[in-house]
Amino acid sequence: MKNKQAIILLFAANTVSGVSQGISLIAIPWFIANDLGRPGLYGLLFLIVTIFTLFWGPYAGTLVDRHDRKKVMLSIQTAGLLGVASIAGLGWYWGKTSLWMAAAIMIITKLIYNIHYPNLYAFAQEITEKKRYGTISSAIEVQGQTTFILSGAVAAFLMEGSFMHWKFNSWQMHEIFMLDAGTYLLGFILLSAIRYESLVDRGVKSADSFVSRLKEGFEYLRDRPLILLFGTLAGFVFASVLVCSFYTIPIFIEKFLQGSESVYGFTEASFAVGSLLSGFLILFIFPKRKLTFGIIALSLIAGIMYFFIGMNKNFILLYIAYAIIGFANAGIRIMRTTYIFRVIDNHIIGRTGSVFTVINAVFRIIFIGLFSIPFFASSEYISLTMYILGLFVILGAVILALNYKKLHALNPNHE
Repeated sequence: MKNKQAIILLFAANTVSGVSQGISLIAIPWFIANDLGRPGLYGLLFLIVTIFTLFWGPYAGTLVDRHDRKKVMLSIQTAGLLGVASIAGLGWYWGKTSLWMAAAIMIITKLIYNIHYPNLYAFAQEITEKKRYGTISSAIEVQGQTTFILSGAVAAFLMEGSFMHWKFNSWQMHEIFMLDAGTYLLGFILLSAIRYESLVDRGVKSADSFVSRLKEGFEYLRDRPLILLFGTLAGFVFASVLVCSFYTIPIFIEKFLQGSESVYGFTEASFAVGSLLSGFLILFIFPKRKLTFGIIALSLIAGIMYFFIGMNKNFILLYIAYAIIGFANAGIRIMRTTYIFRVIDNHIIGRTGSVFTVINAVFRIIFIGLFSIPFFASSEYISLTMYILGLFVILGAVILALNYKKLHALNPNHE
């Protein structure tokens, strides 16, 4: 296997930074929505960040395609270290975490996230042999969800100050942020050691402007409407999960289920367990020649689970249902990535990915704006958010099913 050491270091760095970032992204929604009692404000903040993605996402995609991807990752680690450490340091100095600090960390983390993952996938594709695309997609998902399992559990323990029967002082948010900053440094060290051979023709032209390269991404998909349709609809479950996990589920647990931080943490951990299992099993359940069928089936299952969650008041059943959604989401991400790796050239994959990011962000903006209405934040009507997300996901599955034959034929691995 070519570039084996580089891939190992890439995964190690991603694991280190992923754990602490996950802790922060789980802790912040609960802190703002429930500890500070400002769910509406958190919704507004999440909406603003998502809207900014409409502009940042396309630009991030052009950076991924134009620049050395290792250098992009090193820049990400540097920006995260400086930004998060500075804010955490202020928290240590003042001895408390204010709302603006949590908001700033959330913005920094989300902006990094929106360039980190497109760059990670493009870099992985660049240094991996074509025959191993499915394997590397699964490995990225397994690694990502393993870190999220740790993140969910650790966030719950740190915020509540207990582990099993062991009691300790719960961590303040600025202490969690300092942990986050430290892992950016460790990630930088690991990435610096990467040496690799590019296995694709990048086709990068230094004279290309941002506008011209961005335009190429839109034109590439405009001329390939089936790929555009597939990339958009296969992202419906992912869009629903981002809205649910980082906005509606913490409010749903507190208002509808009367649960605590630990319930939220374990709900996210159960999601990650399902995702982890999917990473190991999904290409055995749905081999490469059945990618489109697998995405349709898992989308329908995820939609049904949203309806179940909206009707359920049992914590254990919530964990099971959310684990199934995690399984479906991870499986779809793996199959979608494998499919896209095979139908889109590496030299333009960052820009086309940006188009999908923008479309996905538009859907999330619509849902966040809708769910931010006080009507949906009440204990009586918060469950409606689950039903709406379920309908959205099922709609995507139905449209994919109607175009199944064409999409199946487009997959070069269906033979």
